[in-house]
Amino acid sequence: MKPETTPSQDAVSVWDLHKTVSLAQAWRDWSGFVLLHPGEHSRQPLPFVPTHDMALSAWLKSGYDETSPVHPLGCHFVADGLITGQGYAFSKGRLLQQDAYLSRVARDELGAKPDFTPAGSSHRASRVIEAPVLEIVGPGSPVFGHWIVDFLPRAAIARDLLGPAFAQMRIALADHVPRWAEQLLEFHLQIPAEQILRYDMHRETLLCRRLCVPTFGHSGSGYFFHSFVREFYARPRGMRPADRSRRLCISRRNFEDRTRGVLKRLDGRGHLEAAAVRLGFEVVCPEEHSVAEQYALFAQAGAIVGEFGSGLHNSLFSAPGIVVGSVGCINSIQHRVAALMSQTVLYVIPEALGRGDDGAQLFRIASDRIEALLAQVVSLHDQSVLQ
Repeated sequence: MKPETTPSQDAVSVWDLHKTVSLAQAWRDWSGFVLLHPGEHSRQPLPFVPTHDMALSAWLKSGYDETSPVHPLGCHFVADGLITGQGYAFSKGRLLQQDAYLSRVARDELGAKPDFTPAGSSHRASRVIEAPVLEIVGPGSPVFGHWIVDFLPRAAIARDLLGPAFAQMRIALADHVPRWAEQLLEFHLQIPAEQILRYDMHRETLLCRRLCVPTFGHSGSGYFFHSFVREFYARPRGMRPADRSRRLCISRRNFEDRTRGVLKRLDGRGHLEAAAVRLGFEVVCPEEHSVAEQYALFAQAGAIVGEFGSGLHNSLFSAPGIVVGSVGCINSIQHRVAALMSQTVLYVIPEALGRGDDGAQLFRIASDRIEALLAQVVSLHDQSVLQ
């Protein structure tokens, strides 16, 4: 199954570059695609559960129930590849494209701001890397949610495919990538700091004699996940308890005035958190915990509520059967995560109020709608605990 991509004149689909070869041949010639897992169809979600006042249930349900073919997983081997900016990868001057949302974002960004194309980067120093380099990041690399849905699975695909040779790889990270990204790589993949290759994206480009480009763990703009991602996050670490009794309310209070992602502000957040506490939820700011603590926290959760975003995507660390309540539905990622993990997700859509003076997206949600969502999540959680 060859995924469909729409490369432009200055871009090329990785699937058009290579034929499938063995790992031994790819490592010798540094060319070709090596298969880790064949393509499959994305997992069917659990039955859609409408919330009590969801006027948009029909629209949400049509997208919620969707499934899609998912491309094969593996790694593309590219000789003399170029990395610019926040992780744009090129072969012979053409941007490498995959069937994934962030790959399309990269193409659009370079079309609007060609400063990080090979021609636009000619004023930057070219740093030659002889060691094999792994390219796993790109647009969104300072954002936690993209790390857990996009970048960590790519690193896991390469690790599983390369086996012992993975220890030779250098992982290219631009200097703007937060240090917690290295902690994620160390915790989930045991990648030591010595394997990280930092570079100044404004001053240099990386000419990689041997560049390894893993596929994404999902296909298309809709984030249809391969089952490998579920297996990766469910690998036992002796941390997951048998019960799912904890209820978590994820707070974005630390990101209402500053964020590496989209600035959002919800009028009603305080009521959401206070009402959740009355129903036995713990209000949690994930960023205030270590990577290991975050994993353990979500692994113990049976119910999670909060504003749509990276914090809720942590349900990838949770067990099948949990209930997630989301205030907002900006895109399909949360219900694709729910489908992958066999979790139930409920939505309420807040009223959009435009933008504030600082450019923040402003939203408002009435207290009765918050309380209805929480009551429904608690009811479903209580039923799941009894089963």
